[in-house]
Amino acid sequence: MVNAALKTSYSARLDQTISMTPPVSPQNVNLQTWTPLTLPATPLFGTDGIRGQAGELLTAPLALQVGFWAGHVLRNHARSGGTIIIGQDSRNSSDMLAMSLSAGLTAAGLEVWVRFVQD
Repeated sequence: MVNAALKTSYSARLDQTISMTPPVSPQNVNLQTWTPLTLPATPLFGTDGIRGQAGELLTAPLALQVGFWAGHVLRNHARSGGTIIIGQDSRNSSDMLAMSLSAGLTAAGLEVWVRFVQD
């Protein structure tokens, strides 16, 4: 379980950096194809993470950028490296969001494993 203060700290950093356009670092990001996102005026992260309807607020481009920036926050502030494990439930949107999040984390240079739920 993630310490609440640490979670709040990471959430605040991600809320600030996700709105940045385009990404300011790694060489593996094609700046010509980076699409700016329109984010809500309220904070993106709540007490239970990002909540919203798939296809409206929760889209593949959002999950990709969340993964990318979360990866940078983790790489810059984690005490040691490690593998990121993404779990998901059986909702129709879970595959799209898990794969996009995984792609963003991988683009940030992290190793990612995705755990699929079988019906």
